[in-house]
Amino acid sequence: MTARTTPASNPMDANLMHIAAANHRALTAMARLTARSAQGMLAAHQHVAGFVARRLQRDLDAARRLGKCKDAPEAMAVTQSLCMQAIADYAEEATALMRVGANAIATGTAEDPAHH
Repeated sequence: MTARTTPASNPMDANLMHIAAANHRALTAMARLTARSAQGMLAAHQHVAGFVARRLQRDLDAARRLGKCKDAPEAMAVTQSLCMQAIADYAEEATALMRVGANAIATGTAEDPAHH
């Protein structure tokens, strides 16, 4: 009959258990990091998708206004307004995305703190 050994009585088994436990901790930490990263990417993508939807709506509205223009000066005014609004929108979005990124680094949550 073969005697059974316990991890305490077999150093090799004890070492393997320590390695398995360390691997489990590492894999758990990686899974959490991956989930947090995915959540952050999702939040950033949702933010950008919202921005793109708003910009497309404004571009569509401007195209409609351009279609109703009666002369070149009116069309130039609509175009200038569109360009100025686009510049402001892109600057605002860049600032918001920087806030999202900074918040993600600081807290692990990729949400825009300005929207809370």
